[in-house]
Amino acid sequence: IHRVPLVRNVYSSVKQVTDFLFTDTDVPYTRVVAVEYPRKGMWTLAFVTGEGMWDIRGVAKEPVLTVFVPTAPMPFTGYVLTVKKSEVVDLTITIDQAIQFQISCGVVIPPPIIGVPKKSDDGEQRMPPSLDVAR
Repeated sequence: IHRVPLVRNVYSSVKQVTDFLFTDTDVPYTRVVAVEYPRKGMWTLAFVTGEGMWDIRGVAKEPVLTVFVPTAPMPFTGYVLTVKKSEVVDLTITIDQAIQFQISCGVVIPPPIIGVPKKSDDGEQRMPPSLDVAR
């Protein structure tokens, strides 16, 4: 199998995918973010899976992240995107809360993203930094 060029490439790719799908590997989601996808002005939840590819970073001329955008109501399917780090908004919710939000099709909203202003040290009410659109 490893000596036939076309078969070697196809076999290798299929083996990697099946090994990933059928073993107990955890995808290392590091945090929950919001990205404008599929177009500007529309926001969606995403999980950061790592730093982006060097070739894309070179073209973007700034650091990039690889994110997984889950689809509702089955968050184990979705899209892999590479986005500029400067265009990512860190959210103050856990990965479990984000998955609940996706599975419920947005019905179950985690408390930090409901938008209840928090009192600051000076007594003023402010939105959490990830929701403060005025800044």
